[in-house]
Amino acid sequence: MPLPYFTRSHLGVILLLGAALMGLYAWRAQVLFPPAPPPPGLKPLTLVEVTGEAARPGVYSFPQPPTLAEVWQRAGAPGAAPDQEKMIATGSRVEVTAAGGYRLGAMSGAKLLTLGLPINLNQANAEDLEAIPGLGPALAQRIVAHRQAHGPFKKMEDLEEVLGINLRNFLKLKPYLALGGPPPVAPLDWQAAMAAGKPASENLLEDQTVGPPRPGSARGRRPKTPRVIDPNLASRKDLEALPGIGPALAQRIIDYRRTHGPFKKVADLQKVAGIGPKKLERMKPYLSMNKRD
Repeated sequence: MPLPYFTRSHLGVILLLGAALMGLYAWRAQVLFPPAPPPPGLKPLTLVEVTGEAARPGVYSFPQPPTLAEVWQRAGAPGAAPDQEKMIATGSRVEVTAAGGYRLGAMSGAKLLTLGLPINLNQANAEDLEAIPGLGPALAQRIVAHRQAHGPFKKMEDLEEVLGINLRNFLKLKPYLALGGPPPVAPLDWQAAMAAGKPASENLLEDQTVGPPRPGSARGRRPKTPRVIDPNLASRKDLEALPGIGPALAQRIIDYRRTHGPFKKVADLQKVAGIGPKKLERMKPYLSMNKRD
């Protein structure tokens, strides 16, 4: 059977079509074309998402970081903004509540990448990280677990300490990530803190001391009891300080609330494997369920 004959023009068309298909595939996979920085001399816009009880929810652009009052007005939120002069950074999500308040957080990872913005490595949860091309659920969870165990990443190269990330993987992930400052704490985005197991300063009451000093204790100081904490917001370190709670059980508490949502009452902690009535009674003096909107 004779082979088909192609002229040079035919071969040129075939090569062009092949190159176009490969380019389309790479663009959709975002492998060869990571988010590009703005051209030199062009100041990037500040992008803010508004959700919740606003007349015009959506993503808004500003020539410079806006105040909450400006965001409030653009989105048609009811009444006056609670913290009118508060500056809102790019990539932020402002959720307007029914009571006229707000919760401040970050846009989802998928939305940040769609808008050409990087994901904050020290604030993103596993679901946000999964939006990065080539980063699956297992690796995303290991990044979050490493951050919880060792603290925030100090430099981007610290990612190579995570199991499964070598230099080649790191170079692919780096264009989609950024290191940012501490998460917003006023008002507290308690849902993000609950899922990530991050400490929340508003949630911790004063340290208390009870009982006489132990023999041989340093300088005769009385031993401190664990902090009074909200189990829905406490970090793993704070949970480990509770009577009878070690690292494994503290992690199970965080995993349970991440999967099933916040505990509605202290007694719900018994739903966590390893916590029975006796252990709960020992923990109760150090637990407080904060009220939320």
